[in-house]
Amino acid sequence: MFLCKGLVKISIMLFWVLGYSSNVYASFYKQSARGWHWYEDVSKTPKDKVTENTLSPTEQVQALRKDAEEKLHAALMKPTQANIIAYIKAQEKIGDRSEFFAKQWQRVIMTHPELDYSLKHPHSQNALHIYRAQMSENKRIKIKQLAETHGLLFFFRGDCKYCQGFAGVVKNFAQKYNWAVLAVQIGNVGLPEFPQAQLDNGIASNMGITHVPALIAVDPRNNKILPLAYGYTSEDEIENRVNLLVEHLGKEVK
Repeated sequence: MFLCKGLVKISIMLFWVLGYSSNVYASFYKQSARGWHWYEDVSKTPKDKVTENTLSPTEQVQALRKDAEEKLHAALMKPTQANIIAYIKAQEKIGDRSEFFAKQWQRVIMTHPELDYSLKHPHSQNALHIYRAQMSENKRIKIKQLAETHGLLFFFRGDCKYCQGFAGVVKNFAQKYNWAVLAVQIGNVGLPEFPQAQLDNGIASNMGITHVPALIAVDPRNNKILPLAYGYTSEDEIENRVNLLVEHLGKEVK
């Protein structure tokens, strides 16, 4: 079933972009007798055959598309039976080449599994469930690795509705990954989720915090900061951002 669906998708994708390979003409000696063939006049060879043989693959594609488009326009402007049949045949020619290419594509994928995108990004429900579970586990590992080297700073205003809602998300996120978090209270109103919050002593301004709530990861070894969230953000989105940051840091190290 998956193979069939794959063929259909590839066929549709290539329907308007694939060209055809010109057939090799029959050997000169197998053609109909035209008299003394060693005196054959090249100038009498059909022009379309000469042109077809000299076209590049890209030019063949363009010619095939142009032919189908012209027949379509003719059928639209003058929908006679002959015009519609001509357009259908032009479409069939494109479809046949697309289908052939799709089948060849699948044969290559079956003999070269390292090229199969679906092995890394499965589509079936069961495989997709396993894939997502594996990706989630990899994400959790990366987040825990970052938590070992970075601390969290949570900037908030107690009278801010978004800060009030986001406080619970930050607390659950920190507990889930055993991540040390220091809450920084801006203003006179605190939050029950962080009763031990430190009053802002200018650190918010020094770090350029202009919007709250804000969640920042800080590496105390070099004071490098990694913004994780500004505004009310879901836990899943924070995890995705941390995962991207970890990948980026890994590339920088390399």
